[in-house]
Amino acid sequence: GDLSPHVFKTTDFGKTWTSLSTADTKGYAHVIKQDAVNPNLLFLGTETGLFISIDGGKQWAQFTSGLPMVAVRDVVVHPRDHDLVLATHGRGVYVVDDITPLRALTPEVLNSDFSFLPTRPGQLLLDGGGFGGGGAWFGDHEFSGHSGEGGAAIVYYAKRRHVVGDFKFEVRDAKGRLLATIPATKRRGLNRIFWSTRELAPRFPAGAGIIGSAGAFFGSRATAGRFTVTAIKNKDTHTSEVVLVQDPRVTYSAADQALQKETAAKLFGLVERLTFLVESITDLRDQSNDRASKLGPKETVLQKKVASLAASLEAQRVALAAQQEGEGISGEEKLREELGLLYGNVNGYDGRPTKSQLDRMAALSRELAAAWGTFNGRSKEMGLLNADLLKRKLEGIKPMTEEAWRKK
Repeated sequence: GDLSPHVFKTTDFGKTWTSLSTADTKGYAHVIKQDAVNPNLLFLGTETGLFISIDGGKQWAQFTSGLPMVAVRDVVVHPRDHDLVLATHGRGVYVVDDITPLRALTPEVLNSDFSFLPTRPGQLLLDGGGFGGGGAWFGDHEFSGHSGEGGAAIVYYAKRRHVVGDFKFEVRDAKGRLLATIPATKRRGLNRIFWSTRELAPRFPAGAGIIGSAGAFFGSRATAGRFTVTAIKNKDTHTSEVVLVQDPRVTYSAADQALQKETAAKLFGLVERLTFLVESITDLRDQSNDRASKLGPKETVLQKKVASLAASLEAQRVALAAQQEGEGISGEEKLREELGLLYGNVNGYDGRPTKSQLDRMAALSRELAAAWGTFNGRSKEMGLLNADLLKRKLEGIKPMTEEAWRKK
């Protein structure tokens, strides 16, 4: 009938014993394990959960992040991945990902306002997928579990909850180029955020069709190496690093990956340049329609010229992007869809692009250049129209600059 935890340690091979139970430990004890790296880091499994001590058992805190009130019967620290594996009674196996930060929680860290904590390198896992019906097909006996967060972990300790002002993290490569800005969590204590290791996806022009490649919805992925991470907390900054390592299953060479990254970057630029073109066309079309609507009934000749320009712009816009709805099965594929599909396929695989993909990129690049040539070829026509519009005290039709487009 004694439900109190009884936990003891000895340092003289059992001659004397010291109790490690405190008012913070609850439920009768099942198992206690000492970390092999930091001897002051202890894990206690009781009938009511998991308790952790970072000072050799003088003080305990219950671990509650994602772990229900459950009996923890056994504890194992994975020697390779540094995960804490918990065996429970009736609630399956739980894994606490990477206890490396816990090993570094010293009194100096706990007394600091902010501190980065070490963590294992982020692994650039091979992308993969599967097909299955889950419980709907296989009943309730199928194994299931939640995979860890993708990307690279950034772990830090904050003594106080952040309430006022800016608090964010910036990740930069070896050349100082900004790769990601990640918002910080506001709570005090140990925090873990994730960098996806991917940059922002390119902006696509509007269209009715869906790009049929998952890789089109992501930016380029970082390569293995060291990256600088800076915490910006109001006027204070703290700097650390993030390490990325390659998936050990990868078989392609560094040269293959370099070509993939170069090709994906070129395709990214082509997609953005197409978007700039389509939105420039749309903007000029709208300007033309606006000026045509402001011309009086006595200006039918000029009105027809301006309306004709708007119609030709709309025809070019329609020729660049699919207009039929059908979620990728309408069969209508134009430059937007073809370029997006190619970018997505190259971006979705970190190995060497195929020769056909490289050849297709060159062909689509020429097609895009021709479309820009058609668009820019209207400058003389717009100049003549603008001269007539200005005579009538109407604003001219002007293409937007790339700088203005990027600010949109």
